[in-house]
Amino acid sequence: MQVRLVKILWGVIIKGIVLGVEEYIKDAYNCNELYDGIKKIKPNSHKFNDLKNKINKKDSNTEFFTKFEKLILEEEGSVEKYLMIYYHSRNYLAHNNIDMDKFFWGEDRKKTVISNVMDSVMIVLYKLAT
Repeated sequence: MQVRLVKILWGVIIKGIVLGVEEYIKDAYNCNELYDGIKKIKPNSHKFNDLKNKINKKDSNTEFFTKFEKLILEEEGSVEKYLMIYYHSRNYLAHNNIDMDKFFWGEDRKKTVISNVMDSVMIVLYKLAT
């Protein structure tokens, strides 16, 4: 019972953080769509559309994690990469039946997904503050 409660609590905290940052982005750039705000954080980047199209909002949990981990592992480190990690994780948390075990631990059990999501949240907040 306690383990299940801890997973639920972590899920609520992570979801609250990720979804809460969206409002800061929209307010900071006076826009209605998250994607429009993200593009304004790093203007004139040619990488956004390609990174956005790698994952579809309608992907199943399995497809999401396969593509997400592939996006994280294959893509060169950049601000755009982390902005799109934020964008895709936000969409996953808002629209899917969340598999918190995979979201937190990842397929490799090394917390690859959650650590990259939290890094992306910090980068977004840093970019908004500077």
